[in-house]
Amino acid sequence: MNKYWIWLQNSLRYGSHKVRTVRLLYKNIKDFYSAGEMEWRLCGCFTNKEIESLKNNNLEFSEKIIEKCNALNYKIITLDSSSYPTLLREIQNPPCVLYIQGDESCLNSDLPISIVGTRSATRYGKEMAFDISKDMAYKGATIISGGALGIDCTAHEGALHAKGKTVAVLGCGINYPYLLKNSQLRKKISQSGAVVSEYPPDYPSSVYTFPMRNRIISGLSLGTIVIEAGEKSGSLITANLANEQNRDVFVVPVNEKSPLAKGALKLIQDGAQVITCADDVLNSYYMRKLNSSGSDKIFEKNLNKNSENIKETFDNAQNYRDNSNFINNMFEYENKGNLEELKKINHDFDEISDEDFDLKPRHVDILDEELYEEEINQNVLVSEKQNKPVLKNIWRDYLEKAIKSSENTFPIADLSNKKVKKSNNKKIKKESTKTPKNLSPEFEQIYNFLKIRDMHIDDISRESGISIKNLLPILTEMELTGLIKAYSGSIYSLNI
Repeated sequence: MNKYWIWLQNSLRYGSHKVRTVRLLYKNIKDFYSAGEMEWRLCGCFTNKEIESLKNNNLEFSEKIIEKCNALNYKIITLDSSSYPTLLREIQNPPCVLYIQGDESCLNSDLPISIVGTRSATRYGKEMAFDISKDMAYKGATIISGGALGIDCTAHEGALHAKGKTVAVLGCGINYPYLLKNSQLRKKISQSGAVVSEYPPDYPSSVYTFPMRNRIISGLSLGTIVIEAGEKSGSLITANLANEQNRDVFVVPVNEKSPLAKGALKLIQDGAQVITCADDVLNSYYMRKLNSSGSDKIFEKNLNKNSENIKETFDNAQNYRDNSNFINNMFEYENKGNLEELKKINHDFDEISDEDFDLKPRHVDILDEELYEEEINQNVLVSEKQNKPVLKNIWRDYLEKAIKSSENTFPIADLSNKKVKKSNNKKIKKESTKTPKNLSPEFEQIYNFLKIRDMHIDDISRESGISIKNLLPILTEMELTGLIKAYSGSIYSLNI
């Protein structure tokens, strides 16, 4: 039946809502093809131009495409294929045909999450995309993106780094020479995941094909994460499509002064959930499972098969006091599958007060695993001395409170306003602050910067000439020694 679906897609063009009408009115696509012009007109939904296109297109073109795919070892799945993505079939205008290089089972994973963002990403944006993608892929999520430069390719790389599954949805044919500098990345994706397109192998890209493919990115996903998006970013199109498809939208906050803040602000005002790490997303779906009636089967296997991953997710995200009885009981009930008891335990957990949490931030260097491990060990040592757990999420507590206090105010902007007031109130004190003695040259340089004003990590890196990779451990150490404070959006100030 593949050639008939290819014929229909070529006749009605890409993204047509009328494909659903065809499926409703006809038992199979061959019957629709055989029905002819009179019946097509009686359907009452096709324009004269579409009728002419249905008449003039023949199956010979479809057969040539199939031959080409066979030669390139591309798979073809159609709307009546058992392997067609379940989530994608639910949208209003699903593609008739998907061409796939790689493992098509990735398109029906238990936890598909898309990560999209600007091509002109900052270092902060790339690091967040890599870190979130890597952590989510490590814990079983399939990462979906568009294979473009910037946030897209960084998200794919994060998933590959974790040896996880990732899917690239292209805005052109898979065989078309698009973005040749990313060809090796697409090859890696096809070897451990899948490269996907609704366009025939050699179909060229255009200004229309990319917005059209965005509905597939969001349609394949339970939720879409937006990392750095300008006011007119294509990522906002994907987020809006996700909303229309009744899927979740998440957004990573950025500095309000960034030109990429407007898109994030718009999404937050429209109800997107603010997240700062992979666990914010994973726990959202896990808790939804706990609160469901049990009819949702998406995470049924994860509750039993991946209890260790789920436990790690909670350990990394919930920041609770070290209470071994509480922890052991939680996962003992989980392993027994007693969801009612687990719900009760979780309800008790929600009542733990803010005083039970240590609000000490922790930074992650995504580019150096050894440094990452060393940094964790340093934090654990400090936390053991204080007999408190280390907070794994730098921004969550503040952002949740900021969002609750003002629905129409961007949390980072709110923080900035508060800090401006704080700086004005303590201006004399800051100017008179003496630099502590016996500081290393790097510590002293950064300390002197922050004596003048609070600064974003990108500004500190630019003015000091220290790379983000080397700057993060320095800032962390200064924070642990009490010299500086960290705020949401990677903003730092003196601890005075």
